[in-house]
Amino acid sequence: MQPIPSQILKDTVTIRTTTGVDVWNNPTYTEQTQNRVHLQGGNKVFRTKDNSEVLCNSTLFVDRYRSTPFVDWLALYEASEAAGLEMSCVINGYSFRVVKVDDVPDPYGKLHHYEVGLV
Repeated sequence: MQPIPSQILKDTVTIRTTTGVDVWNNPTYTEQTQNRVHLQGGNKVFRTKDNSEVLCNSTLFVDRYRSTPFVDWLALYEASEAAGLEMSCVINGYSFRVVKVDDVPDPYGKLHHYEVGLV
């Protein structure tokens, strides 16, 4: 499997992982920045775990080796989902809600890249 071409990995994402709520019931976040990712527009419909349909407006591609620093998107998403909280990100000044994270393996079963579904 060919790596994601470095010339398209030009975007920077700020990942906002919800850690809980404050005394006024507003969500609190931790933020981390990841460079060399690619945001691609497009509409794609998929089914969630509760069998509802969601339309993804964009897909974020995160390369295992070229996107720096390495962030385990799947672990962050699963932790947010287990806590019943929402994960979001900011790319090019636009805020997105993360609705799906797919880890795409290489032919040897190791992580090749993440495809993050955004709304």
